[in-house]
Amino acid sequence: MLFRRSLGGLGPKKTATSALANGLVSWWPMREASGFTREDFVGTNDLGNSFGAITQVTGHVEAFASGFDGGEHHGLFCDDNPTLAFHQPWSLLCWIKLGAYPPTTMGWFGKQFTEFRAHALGNNIAPGVVQCSFAGQDVYWGTIPDPTQWAMTVTFYDPAGDCGGSLNGGVRSVQAVNPATGIIPDGSNTFWIGQNQTSGGPATAHMGPCALWNRILTDSETAHLWNGGAGRALGAI
Repeated sequence: MLFRRSLGGLGPKKTATSALANGLVSWWPMREASGFTREDFVGTNDLGNSFGAITQVTGHVEAFASGFDGGEHHGLFCDDNPTLAFHQPWSLLCWIKLGAYPPTTMGWFGKQFTEFRAHALGNNIAPGVVQCSFAGQDVYWGTIPDPTQWAMTVTFYDPAGDCGGSLNGGVRSVQAVNPATGIIPDGSNTFWIGQNQTSGGPATAHMGPCALWNRILTDSETAHLWNGGAGRALGAI
């Protein structure tokens, strides 16, 4: 049984008892009303921001989410620690609404030389194409059909050499990469949400919830999280 930590004013603790509790490292609802932090309801990976405020916006899975304004270093970050070790299999969930596209690439997650991002206008890539970038190896695995609507992305990496993702609860798109590419050693920089860690690319988007598992989610699990487009909050997974 997985217990959610309480956050003042956001209600009592809830539990997740399904198989999706297995390997769940962090769950960030991203729904705080103000301030420079977003709490991890599962682990200890609270996110902070020291360069620009993240606003509260209308959410989809929950009543509220976080709005990113595209400002440089306006992402949220967490210092490296063992629970954020990316040398093992992992899956990253992000509910996101892109809205208006800026003229550059926008990043959703980033750590060391591994970035998980959506391309915006530019780079000869169509808007809404979802990409994983592993130290120069680019893997394109989906296109968000309507940037004005919320989308659910699940990015994954397996040290055996496969990476890719699932868009809106669909079957995973898998592509083989160099197994060493996606291995990020402990002690390597900070983990970011809302921009790429190494190359900027801040997001102009609404995001939340976001979550991290230390295993590869199955297609049935991503479909369960998608829930016909309604999504699932932590207490309902």
